[in-house]
Amino acid sequence: MRKTMQKAKAGVVTRLDALAPTSASISLDAAGVVTGIAFHLIDEGLAEVVCPDSARRTVRRIGGGGTAPMLVSRSLWGEMSNAERLAWLLASSETEFHVDDKGVARLGVRGG
Repeated sequence: MRKTMQKAKAGVVTRLDALAPTSASISLDAAGVVTGIAFHLIDEGLAEVVCPDSARRTVRRIGGGGTAPMLVSRSLWGEMSNAERLAWLLASSETEFHVDDKGVARLGVRGG
């Protein structure tokens, strides 16, 4: 894909390829959901790391049975804070986490 630049009327430069996706929603597969959860847990300072085994189990649980990717509107996602995105990811995937005294987060099924 060729990247091009265009100068807008206000003098702002915008990459045209950055505007190409016009989909109204963001689609997250199981791995994307768990990656997002891990990112936000660490970014929000709730955990130092996420246990890789618990992350793999969560990906298998969420993706099991050929479930469709999770969708969220781009506008809603854009309005959410990082903490709200984490809450949405956890609720939508029925996932919870527990952090031990070493800062390791372990993911599991909500209420399980």
